Amino acid sequence: MPLSYFPDLRSDKPRPPGGAGQTSDPGWPRPAANSADDTALPTGFAHDLNNYISIITGYSEVCLEKLHDGDEKILKYMREIHGAAQLASDLTRQLIMRQKKKLTAANNFPSGTESILIVEDEKALRELLRTVLEQHGYRVTFASDGETAANFFSASSQSFDVVLLDLQLPDMSGLAVLEQIKKLRPTQKFIAISGYTSPETDAALRRLGVRDHLLKPYHLGDLGRTLRNVVARAA
Repeated sequence: MPLSYFPDLRSDKPRPPGGAGQTSDPGWPRPAANSADDTALPTGFAHDLNNYISIITGYSEVCLEKLHDGDEKILKYMREIHGAAQLASDLTRQLIMRQKKKLTAANNFPSGTESILIVEDEKALRELLRTVLEQHGYRVTFASDGETAANFFSASSQSFDVVLLDLQLPDMSGLAVLEQIKKLRPTQKFIAISGYTSPETDAALRRLGVRDHLLKPYHLGDLGRTLRNVVARAA
């Protein structure tokens, strides 16, 4: 890695020294503290972690070169490496803790035997929901767009206990899909899912009899509890 990547290495301007047993502080962002129930990675997590790893790698290469010259700055560089390593370690620890919390949430997901239609265009999210739901006893069917979802009800007698409906679909509005299905199956139960909402959307859902609306990103535990509440509720 070229020295130009680390402009301060060519400067004699001193940095504030660390105290006893401490490293100097180059001003890198510290990993943000998070609440106990926060399982979402902080914004810029991967960017910061990659930066710290790049710093460690770059300074290490510089140190290896300077070792041959007996440069007096070697201790400073080693402190920089140590500080970056600590920060990278903190970020990695955050990642591990969040993954453990997510696994705990999945393990606490309530079980059931109901049939669920998932209407979701994002393949990765469909696979996640299928994995979690099937592991907990549910029977899962997919539709990746609104037309396919509507056809399940118009072209066949297939029925589902609950429909998980993404309101932002590639071919048509999720509200339009909801309205079509409600005309065919007025008592069909739904959980609406979307990345954002508006007063107009909330009003349309109420008009169509949908009381449950999860906003992305949602916790799996919230989905599980909502699912059980919808199943238990009279149509």
